[in-house]
Amino acid sequence: MRDFPFIAATLFGTPHMVDPRKLDAMVSTVAPHLFHGVPIRAFDDEDRRGLGDGNGLWCMIDDTGIAYLRIVGTLVRRGSWLDSMCGMISYDAINRAIDEIGSVKDLRGLFMEVDSPGGEAGACFDCVDHIQEMAERRDIPVWCHANENAASAAYAIATAADVIWTTRTGNIGSIGVVAAHIDVSEADKKAGVKWTYIYEGETKVDGNPHEPLSDPARDAIAADVKVLYEMFVEVVSQNRGMTAQQIRDTKAKTYFGDLAVESGLADEVGTIQEALNAFAASVDKVSISTSRTATTMGITECLSVPLLTARTPQPSMQTQPTPSKTTRPTLMPTSIQARK
Repeated sequence: MRDFPFIAATLFGTPHMVDPRKLDAMVSTVAPHLFHGVPIRAFDDEDRRGLGDGNGLWCMIDDTGIAYLRIVGTLVRRGSWLDSMCGMISYDAINRAIDEIGSVKDLRGLFMEVDSPGGEAGACFDCVDHIQEMAERRDIPVWCHANENAASAAYAIATAADVIWTTRTGNIGSIGVVAAHIDVSEADKKAGVKWTYIYEGETKVDGNPHEPLSDPARDAIAADVKVLYEMFVEVVSQNRGMTAQQIRDTKAKTYFGDLAVESGLADEVGTIQEALNAFAASVDKVSISTSRTATTMGITECLSVPLLTARTPQPSMQTQPTPSKTTRPTLMPTSIQARK
């Protein structure tokens, strides 16, 4: 199965920005295939929905000019068969959705619903930049709602927004990086298998799973983790207006509801409906209607219909001139402005 070596290599020996509980779940999913020969179901076209195509991840809400983007699942650079087992969404799909949203005529704002434990570190920060660059180019505000999870890499994406909402039980934070190494050398012995690598380059096979992790290999992986952690801290610091030390002091913990606001990682607590109404009011001074047109969806539909099967309007602009102003407006409720 061609996708299994890819996902195994993705999980092990590679830094991740993910809630450790989710990492444990993914490792537990893969381990039976590694050690016990559990068969892997074929990866078919149905599994590829939304993994590399932005179509279906977003819709326009009525005639408000607000694009609604749903980011749900473990974040990966590209999708594979594990999507059907753990649930994934790729950075590539998000980037394509942002490109499509950025070409919509009369776009007035972007609202992101995030429910993700995080995922791969690779391509995460580029995705954050891509969202912000589109917002700058179109001169629009961006709000995000953590419904119910915006952890690690997903929190990095949430910080691309001007304002972050969360539910009372929403899980926010986990600003940290983790890498896992799996040592199958004992399992190899029990199976009567011995691996021999023939290579050039002193560190070429460092960290391979068929021998215990050496100190130099451990140090190399730890160095990668540290570099990515510092990048993560810098992104959150810039986007949230916090000091690097404040972010480090969170110690990669997660925070619920009001505690997330108190920590500075979120701005407001409320339901997704409340957040959308507040966003619409800040953009247009009116609440979102539940009526619909032929090419857009009302908020009731956006919240209840899976966006992978929802109707998505086709982009109506090929190009959009770069606005002359360099700073886009940050629209937020008065209660949030008072805390700034």
